Amino acid sequence: MLIYFTFLIILTISLTGLMIDGGRWLLLKTQVTYLALSAAQAGAVLLDGEPGSVDAARDRANDMVTANSGLLENQSALATPVIRVCSNLAVPCATTADPEAARYIQVSLNATIAAAFVVQIDMTSGATATAAGPPRPPPPAAPPE
Repeated sequence: MLIYFTFLIILTISLTGLMIDGGRWLLLKTQVTYLALSAAQAGAVLLDGEPGSVDAARDRANDMVTANSGLLENQSALATPVIRVCSNLAVPCATTADPEAARYIQVSLNATIAAAFVVQIDMTSGATATAAGPPRPPPPAAPPE
């Protein structure tokens, strides 16, 4: 009976540790997803087709990630964001530096958090969010020849 009880205590503590680590990982995944989405939306607002809008959108998205990375769960390490300005939503998106063609901004983030109970494992969570710029009329068609 004592061996059975000891086994159940060890099993209960182990499962509790896994649940806590899993909950922390899900929380981190949610936070990283929302951070990527807010950065993409903040940058997309500036994609208006004007000269310099691509750099301004990329800078604003990066600034949003930098300003809000402290809101992630403690002990998480946020990797450098990958920010792409795209002309379409193909996978992978066609990156562009042309302000007229730039319609979308894509922000990819990865964060790592140390596990509380399973010390040998670092849990990494990543998210990619894409946001569209403000609506613009399509470019004029070329005149017929």
